[in-house]
Amino acid sequence: MLSPYTQREVETEDVRAALARVPFFGDARLGNVRAERLNGALTNHSYKVTTDGGVYVLRLAGEGTCDYVDRSAERHNARVAAAAGVNAEVLYFDAKAGTMLTRFVEGAPMDGGEELRRDAGALSRAVRALGRVHRLGRVFRSRFDVFARDDRYLDLLFDMGMPPPEDYYELEGETQAIRRALEASPTPLAPCHNDPWPGNLLDTGERVHVIDWEYSGMNDPVWDLADLSVEAGLGPEQEWAMLEVYRGGPVPPAPYSRLELYKAMSDLHWAL
Repeated sequence: MLSPYTQREVETEDVRAALARVPFFGDARLGNVRAERLNGALTNHSYKVTTDGGVYVLRLAGEGTCDYVDRSAERHNARVAAAAGVNAEVLYFDAKAGTMLTRFVEGAPMDGGEELRRDAGALSRAVRALGRVHRLGRVFRSRFDVFARDDRYLDLLFDMGMPPPEDYYELEGETQAIRRALEASPTPLAPCHNDPWPGNLLDTGERVHVIDWEYSGMNDPVWDLADLSVEAGLGPEQEWAMLEVYRGGPVPPAPYSRLELYKAMSDLHWAL
């Protein structure tokens, strides 16, 4: 096992090697590179990179993530969101390796969701950011279908020799009932982030930037709201407030019912 000091040296060299492949950088900019590992990422390694030329975030893809992440679609979708001012500016993206370089955003991640639960203003900023995504009007180059993705995750688990516990199969009947209920009242698909856990929301106090577009794709916008509720641990009153901000007024029962169905699917999806 590497000592912390040696580990930092290895990581700095990994960062330098990745930056050397970025046309955006010249050799002069690499003369004084300071790399700081950022916490919170579950599947990738991200670093705050400070150079003589500016401050950036370098994302190095986790091993095997290309098995379930469409990096070409992520590149397109992330740039569309950045052009709309929702995502950080994307300066470089290598779809084959999954390496991405963005501008550093001065904002605090909403990790844990506490800020969203206690501060109605923070929740409103997050919801409005997601609303801007849903109204982009440009088609994302991917489709997020939670039922199809769950099937894919099951295949991956079996390929790895790690099938889910037997209890999982007891839920399949309920999952299909949820699917039929959603399909009985379809809604137009829109560009969605699909993974708005609080760590992917950077709050500047005035606006929220949404980062990490790995799972982005066309989807029912209510999925984003349901996933945010689950990941932030929102209660019923906060959910009603969230929906009222999103819709700009009173909320009929149907959207809340849809929210509840997607919350159940969100729990199951991320468990897989």
